[in-house]
Amino acid sequence: MEGHEYCLSQATRALEWGEPEFAYRFAKVAASAREACLSYGLQAGSGGLQACIDKETAARALLVFANEEPKYGPQIANE
Repeated sequence: MEGHEYCLSQATRALEWGEPEFAYRFAKVAASAREACLSYGLQAGSGGLQACIDKETAARALLVFANEEPKYGPQIANE
């Protein structure tokens, strides 16, 4: 399913950081991006749908952090 890789990677990362709320938000980003792209008339399994999902998730993911204060935790120091 299109958007699955994004959802899995971002939600996993958020859980590793100890941020389950972000995991939920990233899963919602992937789902809403896919729904939006399908509503544009793009066909499941097409390259156009995947390209749309990639763009939509990138744009929508910015909103995940838009209202958050920066947190500087061990995940930054450990990289």
